[in-house]
Amino acid sequence: MRVADVRGQDGRWGVVMSARTARWVAAWLAVGSIALIAGGLALAYLDRHLLSVGASTWNFSNVLNGVTLLAIPVIGFVVASRRPGNRIGWLFLAAGLASGVNVFSQSYGLRALLAAPGSLPAGRAAMWLSSWTLVVPIGAFAFLLLLFPTGQLRSPRWRPAAWFVGGVFALWTAVVLVGATRFWSHPFSGPLSQAVTPPVVAVLMVLGPAALVTGVAAVVVRFVRSAGEERLQLKWFAAAAVPAVVTFIASVLTGSAIASVLSRLAFLWLYDARHIPMGSGLRNMADRLAALGGRLEVQSVPTRGTTITGHLPTGSSPAPMIRP
Repeated sequence: MRVADVRGQDGRWGVVMSARTARWVAAWLAVGSIALIAGGLALAYLDRHLLSVGASTWNFSNVLNGVTLLAIPVIGFVVASRRPGNRIGWLFLAAGLASGVNVFSQSYGLRALLAAPGSLPAGRAAMWLSSWTLVVPIGAFAFLLLLFPTGQLRSPRWRPAAWFVGGVFALWTAVVLVGATRFWSHPFSGPLSQAVTPPVVAVLMVLGPAALVTGVAAVVVRFVRSAGEERLQLKWFAAAAVPAVVTFIASVLTGSAIASVLSRLAFLWLYDARHIPMGSGLRNMADRLAALGGRLEVQSVPTRGTTITGHLPTGSSPAPMIRP
């Protein structure tokens, strides 16, 4: 196992792990996230008859949300274990862990404080935790839009956009933390928006969607200026990301149950394996052709589709296969 602090060419510090260590870390994060989400759903099922309709989380929208969230750590594990240098896999794992903590702590708090009062300790702490951890996966999604598919910003010119997105979600988290802390003694007394001043809520209602729209703009710009395999990946991803952002913003602004369900379905489509860089497919084809002395050519033209051509040498013996 090798873990070391290194400084990259851009002067920033990072952590280098061996491939085996990265797989183990990714696996444990994914397993822990799945266990937390499954545990939260199990508690919600057990308490479905002990809570009022308004308090119970065992309904179609929340169960669909739980099923959707299960896909996040799975994708994170696959990407991080195959391509540990790509930040996208670790973003998914961070979002999956935060989602797991959110789902489990909410169900735990409801059982400890309402369904079976006094049966479990630290019920208020669990509800406090569930109040703000939901912001983390939303922020991770915004950065996913900025970094897809390489795990890097397209150019240094996009750094202000990244700072803007990070600042918005840091502010959002801080506001929710303040609201949750004010409601510590009475976590069910009302929505968190009542714990902060209306101007702050109004600012967040503008900045939050603006941060997500900034991410969508990054995807669109990268798609327009891309070519080959990257363009093919971005084509699928952009088609799934735009509906996910639109329906999510609609569900936040309107509070509609229909918009919430549509948002969950849109995210399920986004998490389709075709939209995520798994490090296989075309890359494996190119590696095999290169080992035989050939090459893979990908041509993608807007409105005209994508052409994939394999070239192999003729009239000479192929290059020997080089195995790692």
